[in-house]
Amino acid sequence: MPFKHEKFVEKVKERNAEHLEQGEQVEYAVGGQTGPIHSSAVFALIDVARRLTGQLQSRLIVLTDRNLYVANPGFFGQFEMKEVKAKYARADATAHLSELAKGRILEVNGDRVHFALGSMKH
Repeated sequence: MPFKHEKFVEKVKERNAEHLEQGEQVEYAVGGQTGPIHSSAVFALIDVARRLTGQLQSRLIVLTDRNLYVANPGFFGQFEMKEVKAKYARADATAHLSELAKGRILEVNGDRVHFALGSMKH
């Protein structure tokens, strides 16, 4: 039985073929957002309000055998790449990553995309 993350990656593969290069294989995918990820209920409610006002946006980070993509999955989206915000060759992607104590940040055209590995439900 596949783990939640494996199911998440499979859905990303199924729904985004048109955004990938021919023959490109998705290896990893994780959701993120344009602000810090909060785990407390109070801050999570504040994040909902920030999302509704457009101050906080979701992002989908997809690592393939060739590239790293950062995409906007849309307001209600989770798996689909509605708009590709950035695409980096895999060999150059690490130049755009910086690490924080509680997760990671990807710098994308001056914007910071926060994501957590291992602590997110996917």
